[in-house]
Amino acid sequence: MSDLEDARRQWLAELARLVGGDKTTPPAVLTGGASFASGATTAASPPDLMTDPYPGSVFSNQMSPISPASTAGPTSVSAQTPLDGAISAWTQVRSRMTTSLGQLESAILAAFVGEAPTLITDLQRKVTKVSGLAHALDPSLADALNKAKSAGDSAAHAKALSAARVILEKFRNYVKAQEKFLSQIDANPFGVKTNLKQELSSGLDQVSKVLH
Repeated sequence: MSDLEDARRQWLAELARLVGGDKTTPPAVLTGGASFASGATTAASPPDLMTDPYPGSVFSNQMSPISPASTAGPTSVSAQTPLDGAISAWTQVRSRMTTSLGQLESAILAAFVGEAPTLITDLQRKVTKVSGLAHALDPSLADALNKAKSAGDSAAHAKALSAARVILEKFRNYVKAQEKFLSQIDANPFGVKTNLKQELSSGLDQVSKVLH
């Protein structure tokens, strides 16, 4: 096994530990052993990326498609330049996040082409779960900002901004809780530059400056 291959397997083992709840034994598929499906048991996933931690809310994985935020409607409230900037900044951050996560998933699977089909299936089941991050940080923040932008009166504008503040705080708390996961993604040895930890924090900071 080459040093690069070993580094990749170790990275994947740590990723699986972070998202799969296995605090002790790394998945065999990532360490060159037998498949998950070979009968070994793993701990249940914690309530973060892999499950639906906030059912019925902006964090619901079932309710949050990975798609760009909707385009803004006609402006009815004055002084929209800062709001436009916040919408654009966050939308671009989400777009880059979705793209880089997809590229990383593809790179991981490509690196293990030729493995036994059962190993590939188990590996794919694990790595595709990283897209849960994009589901959690859904388009709802940009949507709320767009509602404020297109509000027809000051009351509607204030209501939309208030909703955006609530979503912003949930997103910031979520990103903070996933620092180890984000650092692991950013340190991937598959040649995919993500920089998610910095970009997500920076994007949310830009929105925060407008809302507070």
